[in-house]
Amino acid sequence: KAKILGALKDFNESLNCYNLAIKINSNNFDVLRGKAIILQQIGDHKQAMELYKKVISEQPNDKISLKNLANIYNNKNMMDEEIKCYERILKIDPKDKISPINLSRIYFKKREFDKALKTLDNAIKIDQNDDLWVEKALILANQNKISEALSCIKKTLELNPNNEKAIILKSELNKQIKNFNSDTMKKLGVKLNERNKSIDLCKKGFEFWNKDNYKKALSLYNKAIKADSNNIDAWCGKAVTLTSLKKHDDAIICCDNVINIKSDLAFAWIVKAINYYYLEDFSEASSSLNMAVLLDPNIDIDLESVGYKLDYFYNYYRKKYR
Repeated sequence: KAKILGALKDFNESLNCYNLAIKINSNNFDVLRGKAIILQQIGDHKQAMELYKKVISEQPNDKISLKNLANIYNNKNMMDEEIKCYERILKIDPKDKISPINLSRIYFKKREFDKALKTLDNAIKIDQNDDLWVEKALILANQNKISEALSCIKKTLELNPNNEKAIILKSELNKQIKNFNSDTMKKLGVKLNERNKSIDLCKKGFEFWNKDNYKKALSLYNKAIKADSNNIDAWCGKAVTLTSLKKHDDAIICCDNVINIKSDLAFAWIVKAINYYYLEDFSEASSSLNMAVLLDPNIDIDLESVGYKLDYFYNYYRKKYR
């Protein structure tokens, strides 16, 4: 019951259920972890940390608790503690896909580039994964090791021709390679970092939007746009979030910004139609909807139902284009 209430975002009732369960059996570590997850979601990191540590002390191979604890350390910028968590996870499960990337990024922040590369190389020996190769390429690019970075990009695109980070990095490096110098690479590194920062912020924004925390989602999407004003995902996410907040005029402006960047994106026209629908401007809603259907014939929607389809089409957009 506590898990169901948590999934429904009824956090107070979920905590009440977990507390009752703990009174019955204070050593049920699934219950303790479940309570910690709810506490983490509502921002009570101190209590969540204590519970995760208690679970880990008795169940040292609990990857979920270790990953969640690492996430709290990340929010508190406690990099050394975060490193310990990911090192433990990789000892438990050397094939874990996310931990090597997160660990390498921490080492990168600490400017311990050799450790970052070694972490990725060890992971690549176990799993030929395009995300691992592009992370390695980014580190090499920031070290001005252009040839090695391009080799990693080549490997990335062999594994996944649609890897967005690799495509961006390859494009930028090829633009600069003839006139390469250290100042150019420094500027390129900043640009790439901003783009990647924007991508990561969008992912977090979507997570909070999916949890109905629209204010936090909006804040993250705004930061993503500040990092990269041409990031379509950021503008789409902001438009959807503003729609959820019933700020329909502002959402339409965001849609227009998307359309100015990529006029053939059906999703932007759908969100625009939804907002016009809520403003009861049915003529504009119908016009926007017709444009969306023209751009993507697979869309099955009519004006009468468009106002109820925001969640469906946002997930449809992310699945199809991301």
